[in-house]
Amino acid sequence: MAALDPLETTLDDLASTHWVGERVRTTRRPAGDQLSLTSGRIWRIAADGTSVPVRHVVYHSPSGISWGADGVGAADTALSLLIDAGVSPDDAWRVHRSFAHDVIAHLPIVRFELPGTVMRHWLTSRR
Repeated sequence: MAALDPLETTLDDLASTHWVGERVRTTRRPAGDQLSLTSGRIWRIAADGTSVPVRHVVYHSPSGISWGADGVGAADTALSLLIDAGVSPDDAWRVHRSFAHDVIAHLPIVRFELPGTVMRHWLTSRR
C-alpha cells in the first residue's frame, strides 16, 4: 500500500468537517418496496453548517459516484472525497482504491455521514 508522503492536507481541519451522501429515490418496483436508486450526491458540511457539493472527479465511472459496495463508482467517490478533503491529486490517486475498499464500500447504501475524524484517522494510518 502506498504511503502518503508528504500528506498535503491539513488534518486538523478534517475534525470539524463531515460529508453527507444521499441517493435519489427514482421509482418503486411494482412487486414490492424495493427502490431504484440513481447515482448519489455528496456534500461537504463545514463546522458552521454550510454545505458545498463535492465535485465528481470522473476517472473510473463516467455514470457517477456510488458507495456501499466495491466498484468503479466507489473508486470515483473515494478519489473525489480525498481531493475534496485537500489531499493532493497525486496522493489521492495513489491511495483512492484502498480508501474505497476500506471505507467507501462499507458506507450505508441510501444515505451516509462520513465524519472528518474517520478520514483523518484513515489518512494518518497511511503516513
